[in-house]
Amino acid sequence: MSLFIALGLACSAFAEDAQPYFDPENLDVEISVGASMNDLDGEGSRVAEYDSTAEKNSNWIFDGRVSYFMDGGAIDAYGNYLDGDDQEYGADLDIFNRILLLQTDYLRFYHRLDHNNLDHLLASLARSGQGATLYHTDFNSMDDYGITRSEWKSEAKLNVPSIPGLSFTFNHRFEERKGMDQARTMSKCASCHVVGMSKAIDETTNELNPSVNLRIGPMTLNYDFLYRSFNSGSDVPQNLYMEAQNPGTAAGSLDGFDSRVQFDNTNGPLPFSRTPESEKWSHKVKMKADLPGNTVNLNYVRSRATNNDSDSGAGVLYGNYEKELAVDYWAINGGWHWKINRTMGFTLKGKYHDMDADEVTVDVVESISDGGPAGVGQTWADFLGTGFDFNRYSAYDEEEYALEAKFAWKLLQDLKLKLGYEVEYLDRENAEYHHVVDDTTTQEVSIGSHWRPMMGLKVSADYAFTYVDDPYEFHDSMCPSWEEAQALGFAPGTYSPNSDYSRYVYGVRTADRSNQPETVHDMRFKTHWMATGKINTNIHLHYKLAENSDLGGSDWEQDMFNGGVNVMYTPMAKLGINMGYNYFYDKYEAMFCSAFYNG
Repeated sequence: MSLFIALGLACSAFAEDAQPYFDPENLDVEISVGASMNDLDGEGSRVAEYDSTAEKNSNWIFDGRVSYFMDGGAIDAYGNYLDGDDQEYGADLDIFNRILLLQTDYLRFYHRLDHNNLDHLLASLARSGQGATLYHTDFNSMDDYGITRSEWKSEAKLNVPSIPGLSFTFNHRFEERKGMDQARTMSKCASCHVVGMSKAIDETTNELNPSVNLRIGPMTLNYDFLYRSFNSGSDVPQNLYMEAQNPGTAAGSLDGFDSRVQFDNTNGPLPFSRTPESEKWSHKVKMKADLPGNTVNLNYVRSRATNNDSDSGAGVLYGNYEKELAVDYWAINGGWHWKINRTMGFTLKGKYHDMDADEVTVDVVESISDGGPAGVGQTWADFLGTGFDFNRYSAYDEEEYALEAKFAWKLLQDLKLKLGYEVEYLDRENAEYHHVVDDTTTQEVSIGSHWRPMMGLKVSADYAFTYVDDPYEFHDSMCPSWEEAQALGFAPGTYSPNSDYSRYVYGVRTADRSNQPETVHDMRFKTHWMATGKINTNIHLHYKLAENSDLGGSDWEQDMFNGGVNVMYTPMAKLGINMGYNYFYDKYEAMFCSAFYNG
């Protein structure tokens, strides 16, 4: 009874305080109308990748905003429309003096995709009378590819008035991708036949994210839960693969090559380019304490991402491993900031994370030979006396440790010095199964300063040196020099219909390759100068030199420079003129493996 009376009194008081009429002085409306003249010269997916209006001769542009303020709240809404595939809307609502806050945004745009006509996939004849070693078919050569992406995000936040510092928040995100893309697959043994087909895309992502936040004195606590589901109604294209045959025999011969592949034309049309459905959930807990002279924070997160389609379908072709494959992740990180005195401060941060993915046993389909060297009724594994089934150990399995320390010292009133050190250790638990380095240690030392030599002039300079012990690289990933290849037994003309790929192709790949640096020098310089009350000048310089000289004689190097100047001139109120120049230079040098295929 007392609860209903209290609610009634509260509603009555609000009704008395609220304005019962619309006040036009609190309304603000902005509307703009424009037009765009368009001309597209070139491939749309390259020069107008995200511009849906580029292929139109012209289009209207509508833009507007409406704001209204009232006692106890406000509403603000906006909209922008170019065409059906390029529009954006949103609104913010404040109710009961920020007790309840609502926000929603909608975005829609079009992404043009490439159509690969596959014309580069051609090869010379392997021998007289035999078909091309490599050729292609584009089954939908006239189709245009692109995806329309729309996203709707909403947030509701309730600040509990009876418990100051307590708030509840609920976020929702819904994303939809619709359109058409190109899917590709290939038949092999003998001729490699690459095909392209159109694939209709229909995918949705739904995300629910409630959280609660509580502040008690110097303590702030937060809990956040996330659930995300990905669903696909996209087409699953099918392809009739070619007959597997020995490249040295005539088509239709009973050569036993059919036992060396898992599938061919005798299996009928088979699916490819299938996107599995998945879901993810995560829990996050955060704590922060603002103590006298000290600030401490501690965070914990745990999540799981699951492939929901890996336990359905018919065999390994459909990704059927008889269980839903999952990736588990958990991490803990924290930080401590200590204000030593009025001129010195020290910050320490640490992090640990562990990621673990399911292992699966892959059951390779073993076809029965129709003749040839393997013998009728035998599989290739029977003939060799071995098996091809294997365990797949995930490359996601890893542990990471990180520590960061920073020291700031205000030497003078207008001069501040910063020193920093970071170290990170990454352990890849299944590196040996993926031909990569076992672990990587990264260390960075940095120094910086902020200086104000005179009124209106600010200068900052920073330098960081990074050293990486065993950066991420692939072992035995490409061919070495020509001399080294010959020493391993590779020579022109040694190929035959029975060439040993393990020796003549894979065997000569002995060089390690990486696109990650071993050392990095990073230098930055910035100035901000108020020359007069009307002229504002900014200068920025950035130079980076990154190298990796531990790749068996072929170095990897990046040389990058970015610099510019901007001048803002304000001759009068509400008029500003901005002039600027920026120069960007970025060069990579690395050994590139140009591959060929000898059918």
